[in-house]
Amino acid sequence: MTPFASAHSAPLSVTAHPEEVFGEYVFEVTADTQAVQPISGWTLRLWPQARLGDGTLEASAQGGRSFPELLTRLEAQHIRPLGPIHFKKHD
Repeated sequence: MTPFASAHSAPLSVTAHPEEVFGEYVFEVTADTQAVQPISGWTLRLWPQARLGDGTLEASAQGGRSFPELLTRLEAQHIRPLGPIHFKKHD
């Protein structure tokens, strides 16, 4: 088992093709924890591959959630972003 785990506030079917990027935001993180806890209104995927950090986090918001809110909730879990933060615009 990998040290990082996925946390989904929506069913796993959201990631029908796990090799594809689904998130609006993708960034490396440092983490004092081995898993990300679910955050209401967000679908998250955290995996242990990263160039500089402890892992890479992918996040997709539902219902107009804000990115600063996500960062605050991640910080409460001792998960901190490393730059750059990649943002994917909706088509």
